[in-house]
Formats: sequence, structure tokens, C-alpha cells
Amino acid sequence: MQRIRRAARYRALRRVVGSVILGGAGLCALPASIARSEWRWGTLYEPSKAGRELVLEKPWPAFLEAWQAWEKKGYRLVDFEVMDNVARYSGVFEPGTHVTSAKIGVGFDELMKAWGDWEKQGLRVDDFESWLEGGQRRYGAIFRPGSGGLATLIQDDWDEFISGWEALEEQGQRITDFETWIDAGRQRYMAAFRSATYPTASLMGVSWRTLSAELESFYADGYRVQDLEVLAPLGDEATYYALFGKTTGPDKLRSEESSRAFLGAVSELRRSGREIADIEPYWFTDEKPKPAAQAAAPPYVPIPLNDTLDSASGLSFPKSMPAVRYPDGFTGCNRGETTRIKRGWAMAHYMTWVADQAMDWMAHNGQYREDAWNYGYQTPNEGNYWANYAPRAWFGPYTKDRFQIAQHAIAELWRERFRGKTFTVKCRSNDDNKGAHPCYRINPTTGNNPAANHLVFGTINFCNNGLDGGLELKDAYADARRVVHELFHWLRTKEGLNVGDLHTHCHGGARCSTETMYGQEKATHLSHYDGGSRGFASGQARRASDHRKKALRNNDNYAFFIYHIGRMAYSRTSFEGLAPLTQFPPSGFKF
Repeated sequence: MQRIRRAARYRALRRVVGSVILGGAGLCALPASIARSEWRWGTLYEPSKAGRELVLEKPWPAFLEAWQAWEKKGYRLVDFEVMDNVARYSGVFEPGTHVTSAKIGVGFDELMKAWGDWEKQGLRVDDFESWLEGGQRRYGAIFRPGSGGLATLIQDDWDEFISGWEALEEQGQRITDFETWIDAGRQRYMAAFRSATYPTASLMGVSWRTLSAELESFYADGYRVQDLEVLAPLGDEATYYALFGKTTGPDKLRSEESSRAFLGAVSELRRSGREIADIEPYWFTDEKPKPAAQAAAPPYVPIPLNDTLDSASGLSFPKSMPAVRYPDGFTGCNRGETTRIKRGWAMAHYMTWVADQAMDWMAHNGQYREDAWNYGYQTPNEGNYWANYAPRAWFGPYTKDRFQIAQHAIAELWRERFRGKTFTVKCRSNDDNKGAHPCYRINPTTGNNPAANHLVFGTINFCNNGLDGGLELKDAYADARRVVHELFHWLRTKEGLNVGDLHTHCHGGARCSTETMYGQEKATHLSHYDGGSRGFASGQARRASDHRKKALRNNDNYAFFIYHIGRMAYSRTSFEGLAPLTQFPPSGFKF
């Protein structure tokens, strides 16, 4: 249930009474069982001569002692972090005279009660955190005196969170602190707001590669990072959440691979007039084998030669490919039409087999997955006809959830449809637009001249427009893409939603379109639209997220990915800017 609370101020303090700063930093000794991994730091820096100080990686008693000592010297805690499971506390302090109130290491309900009480006393949250300590989910927040309207939004559903965020932005509120964490297997979201009117933007739930690659475009448009959050459950992949505003703010974003490197960056940037503005530690496990330690060749999926003739289609395929399950009956089809459909069906079977192996390889090689997801990516445009066998092109920037949805759908297509179900085919005339589910010459709803349809599960209707052409290899490729498109109808994704081709997608204000997302241009619009510049960051995040979700539910996004990777594998020659594909990951992939 959504909880929106008008900002509260808090004076109670469980473990802390005041704020503290420390000039040195202690590097914690990590448990031997995880010694091969490390803590990384996502950090923001801004032009400043405030003389901020750091306390790094201290057990609670030492951190509290340092906090109290620096408070006596006139510093105040403005940002704190707690490392999951090892209970090491870090903080950023700056000179100040205000009274700091805090609750650290308490349960959620206790913090919310104090939050509400302090709100009434005129305090404003400076920083909110959640972490695991001793197997328990802990919460903490620090507050200072403030004025003006504010609100707090807490949700465990991303779409509901965006709706609440959008409503608050429209009321003149802006996020000052965003947090996300995993609680009992479910991701939760929290944001603190204050009154402001500056334009906003966001990049939410992306990889470090995506964030760092797109950062300069935000800076060029006058945006600065207002808040950074990193989510990295122990042993899992890190995702970044960045909130931007057209106002002053940090102008440097760094990711440091160790605490020592982080301290070195702090010193380096201080010499250039920048100081730490936000710190985000997260646990990182680098599972990639080091080149010197590689005893065997890197893992990959070889793509065998097409050395065995399939008599039904007249095409050759690898001997190791599972046998093609052709449709049972070709009602209304003449001999030429039957042959052509069989060639397209067999090629679709092959292409999906290749795509399924590629996705399965990524599922079992998580340390290389993001690199494989992006490898060979070409920015879609008319110059390259959107040619891509990189999943990035058809499903959006890599996230673990996005990969799992696409991988599950392709696996279902291969195992449930190509290998598990027998379909029926009908060749239908589209001369008169009559009959049940006709092959329209001109569809009165879409204005299109359809090539095929799959309106009743299990029966594929091929229309005149889908049977024009010949028996050349290029025809088999095109027919295979059509077969894959049709077989994706009625397929449910990992979240239980149907794949289809009719979608409503919005671009700010009332600019929404409901249309069939046929073709490479529309498919890549779903996978690439960044939310535009209209409205607020919340609307931008909602529109971008919605487009990516629909890319994962659109027939042609899957059909074109499978078509391109399958065509490159079958032909073993370059095509529209893509290198030959004789293995997955492709030749040249860096392990």
C-alpha cells in the first residue's frame, strides 16, 4: 500500500545524538570467505571548499565516537552509509551549526513513528538508509531544521511508486533522497521530497556502463546529479539510480574498485576544488577469470556447419539441430505454397534454436552476460536497416530482470512451441475480406494488408501477401521471421503477460498512440525511447520504463532479434554491418 507522509522532523536518537566527522579512514578487514571480492564505491563530487571530512568503514562504536568528536569540532553528518552484513558505517561531514537529530539501526515502524513526530517539529530528513545487520533489516535517518513543504513516498511496486512520484512532482515537490532495497525478496522504493520547481530527469535501474555512457548528454542539457543510489544485493549485479535536476549539483561521478582507490580519488578531486557529495558502497564479486589463470579456452557455443539436408524443406541444417516439427496439414495450400511455408518454418526452427542457445549461454555465464548482451550493438537507423544481433537493440539496456524476461520468452518459444506443439496451417485468400478471421486485402482496423495471422491459438493463417515471393534463401529468411512473429502470439512472459503486437505508448502530456508495433523502426522505438524531455523526471522514468516493458511484450522485437542472430549464424557471412557469426559470443568477444 502506498504511504505518502507529509515530511516529519525527528529528535529522538537511538544510537546517535548529534553528528560527527573524521579526517582519517579505517579499511575494514573482510571475512576470509569473501576475500576474493571487494567493496566498491559509487561516488559524486561537486565544486566545494566546505572542508568536508570522511569516516569510512567503522564498526558502530568507533563510528559513533568519531561522530561525536567531529560534532564537537563544529561538523555535522550530512550523508551516511552502512555496508550490508558486515555492519561497517561510513559518513560525510561538513561544517555546520544546526542541531542534528537521528535514529540509526531501528526497525521500520519505529523510524516511521519518529519521522512523523519530527516532521511536526519542523525537521527535514537529510539522509535515509536501509541495510542488513546481523540478518535483520535495519533503518536509519538523520534530520535537520528546515522549512517549506515536503513529503515522503514509500512503495513496494515500481509502477505505483512512479505514479506517486509523478503526482508529487506536479504538486511542486522534488526528490532530495531516493533509496531502494530488497526486503523479504521484494524490492522497495522510498523517496523524500521538498518543495522546488526546477526541471528534473532520471536514469533509473541501469548498469554502470549505461549511466556513465549517457551522463555527458545530461550534463550538456544543463542537468546535474541530485542523488545517486546503488542497489547490489550480496553476490548480485549492481544497478544504479540517478536523479537529475537543472540546478547546481555534483559534476563528477566516479565508480572506484576498492576503498583505497576511493580514498585516492577523494584526495585527487579535492586538489581540483571538488569535494565528496554522496557515497554509495556496494559489494562486488568479480567472477571473471584472470587471463593468466585461464587453463582452458574461454566458453562459447559453436555454431555448426549446415551439413545435413532436410528433405521436407530442401534446406541444409546442422546434424546436431533437433528435428523440425512441421505443421499438421496445410489446408487450402497448393504444392508451391506448402513448400514455401515449410522452408520458412524450418528456418524459423533453426533461428530460434540459435537464439535459445545464445540466451542459455548468457544465463549460465553471468559474469559475461552484460558484455554479451551489448556485443556487436549498432545504434538502429536507416543506414544499417536496424541490423542487430545484440539483445541490447531489441530489449533495451541490460538489466538482470530484462534479460530474464527475454530469455524465458525465447525458451518458451523453442521448447513449448517449436518442440512441444503441433500447429495447423491454412492458406487463405484475401480477395474478398469475407469469412471468420479473414485475410483482409485491406484490414479496416489497421489499414494494412496482412501477411499472416494467429487469431486462434494453434492455427496459423497465411494470406496472399505472405505467400508472394519465391524459394530463394532470402525468402526463407523473411518467411522465418513471419513464422516467429506469429508463434509469439498467445505466449506468456515470465511475469504472466501476453506477447502481442498492439500497444499503447505515450510520449508526454496527452500524446499517446495505440498501434500495431510492426517493423524494425517501431520495434526499436520501444527498446530505445528515453522518455523524452516533457514534464518531470517521474514522467520520463514512467514513459521509458513503459516502452521497455512493451519491447519485451512485442512480437516483432523478438522476431527481429531471432531473425538477425539466426540469419548471421546460417549464412556465416557479414550482413548489413554485422560480422559473421560462427559461435556465440561472436568471434572477437573479449573474455
